[in-house]
Amino acid sequence: MGIQRFIDTYFNFLVIFAVFRFIKHIRRAKNNAIQQITVDNTGIHYLKLDGKKESILYAELSRSPSSYNKDVFTKKTGDRYPITVLKVFHKNIEKRISFRSTDIFYSSVTGNHNRLRRHFLQGIILFRPDLTVSPTVYSDFLYIPKLLNLIKKNL
Repeated sequence: MGIQRFIDTYFNFLVIFAVFRFIKHIRRAKNNAIQQITVDNTGIHYLKLDGKKESILYAELSRSPSSYNKDVFTKKTGDRYPITVLKVFHKNIEKRISFRSTDIFYSSVTGNHNRLRRHFLQGIILFRPDLTVSPTVYSDFLYIPKLLNLIKKNL
């Protein structure tokens, strides 16, 4: 009887602790969630739910510290269901570029993430021709480099 009571008490404690951690995680994610994404001629801008604005400007992008890595590249994350993400070097730090809003309750959904990604890549090609874009970026996101070069020539 004593062991069963101990197990019940321990289980209740674990459930309360898990609920507490979940609520804490939701609050933290809610404050850091991206509400709006804008890409313009200066870079990509994120408006967070708490009102803060974070920007990754084309002028702040840097070259890869390693000669083996390209400056703009893709990387697969996850094991079972891998997701391909776009990565750049921002102030000599490797950063993932997000093109989807991350509202924890999915109150808004980014439907134009492919267009945002394409516009951002066009901005890198136009405004930062010194950076090298990996060919995997084009193959992973179905972009045609000749088309982007044609756009560059017409501007």
